[in-house]
Amino acid sequence: RVAIPNGVTNIGERTFYKTGLLKIHIPGNVKKIGEDAFEYCENLFDVEFEEGLKKIEESAFAGCYSLTSIDLPDSIETIGIKAFSLCYNLSNVKLPSSLNVLNNDIFTSCFKLRKIEIPEGVERVELGAFNRCRKLKEIHFPKSMNYFYNDCAGDFINAPKLKRIFV
Repeated sequence: RVAIPNGVTNIGERTFYKTGLLKIHIPGNVKKIGEDAFEYCENLFDVEFEEGLKKIEESAFAGCYSLTSIDLPDSIETIGIKAFSLCYNLSNVKLPSSLNVLNNDIFTSCFKLRKIEIPEGVERVELGAFNRCRKLKEIHFPKSMNYFYNDCAGDFINAPKLKRIFV
């Protein structure tokens, strides 16, 4: 387990890229997680976030194969494209209520993701957000949503178990 010091406000680009990290605690003083910061940390199974984090950049946790659950704090305003793509074992996700957009490929190839509740306040879901989420059975869209990428059917073609969509 790595301890992030109190004075650190940003975890830089590729800081832990392809390391053998197992667990990480992100304290509230960290405001931004940089691009590819934890990408391909294949053994990373436990990430704890405190309130205070504002931004997770592109592919920050992509390829973290052992990650099974993510509980994102409500302080997060932006999650970059492909942030959690290729997290094959990710099955539980709690999205922050402060989010406005689900960016491109955010959960692409999260093969074990079964259910997703998009919180009220999210207005847009971009291309490939749920592409190849093969076990996705249920998705809840908020009333606030007013845009879904025009080829959204492509996301769900590769979700053969999808049975329920709530709007």
